[in-house]
Amino acid sequence: MRTKLFFIAAICFFVVSNTQANNNPNKSEDKPAIKKAHFNDGTSSFQEYVKMNLIYPSCAREKALEGKVDVSFFVLPDGTIHGARVTRGMDKVCDKVALNMINNMPNWNPAQKNGKPMASKVKVSINFRLDG
Repeated sequence: MRTKLFFIAAICFFVVSNTQANNNPNKSEDKPAIKKAHFNDGTSSFQEYVKMNLIYPSCAREKALEGKVDVSFFVLPDGTIHGARVTRGMDKVCDKVALNMINNMPNWNPAQKNGKPMASKVKVSINFRLDG
């Protein structure tokens, strides 16, 4: 009887410890290496692109409108932009200008999963600020 109990206890211990080992979130082989999509060299180059290419609408300038337009889009595995849309607008004209600028951007470096390019969703904010 003791042998049977020892054997059952040993099996239970093995099953529990094996399950815990398989569910360990620190196991590196379970985590895919993911790299986010980025514009050329990263955030600073995107901000530079916006600074150089954002055309402040004259009607917004005349009304002294300031604010930000949030835009989301997909970066496809080949780096092209697809499905850009305003997720939080500021003014119809500024929204259109921001969307147009995003749709005319050069290709991004796509996201990668385990070294393979993949599509990903990106969210950016375009700030409209009058020079002070």
